[in-house]
Amino acid sequence: MMKAGRNINLAFLFLSFCFSQSSLSKYQKITNNLGFSSGVYANYGSSNLEVDGFVRLENDIGVFIESFSALNYLDGYSIYSSIGFLTKLSPSAQLGAGFSNYFEQGNNLNELFIGSSVSSLTTFIFFELSDLQKINAMGMLDVNYFLPKISYDIFLIGTLSQELNQLGGDLFINFSKLTKNRILYGYILSLERSESQRLEKKAFQKNGVEYEKFFPSSIIQYGFYNNFYIGFNFF
Repeated sequence: MMKAGRNINLAFLFLSFCFSQSSLSKYQKITNNLGFSSGVYANYGSSNLEVDGFVRLENDIGVFIESFSALNYLDGYSIYSSIGFLTKLSPSAQLGAGFSNYFEQGNNLNELFIGSSVSSLTTFIFFELSDLQKINAMGMLDVNYFLPKISYDIFLIGTLSQELNQLGGDLFINFSKLTKNRILYGYILSLERSESQRLEKKAFQKNGVEYEKFFPSSIIQYGFYNNFYIGFNFF
């Protein structure tokens, strides 16, 4: 399921970006006109063993280029890349837009996106270039905004998209800690959609005789997933 995998990778990309930009700003000032951030992480959980990495470049006028790649032991690899801009509307509000590409083995998805960040809430809306009427959305809530005294990061991430022509969503809650030596570790609990097969009995006629036969049918199911990760953020 391409879009389900895309939602998972996007969620981790947004988390990675927050860790590298928001949390690291507690320890270091950025003085260069060109900002660079990157990280490498190892993940293990319900989706087996996976290695992820991201790279992001951003200049002082808000233009950015970023790429996130994931290599899963069983499912192969996927790459998410985007280019766009961010403009600051106020000290606590930003607006952005751009183009993104999601690629996994055998599938390719191109989208335009717009996004905003106001205080603790960040939202994105994606428009598929092949069909602009297909709209996907993602939102992220920084729980630390309401609980500033806790010593670790908590993010809630929700996605909304169509799978098998059914509108639905996925939910992620992340608990993490970024140390002063740039080591990042954490845990993600998620409620996600997955595609499975079931047999459905259907009646049909042949030569005037009615028959019944079982046919495989794709359905969407929800399940809980766990993911533990540890990695290192570079500058």
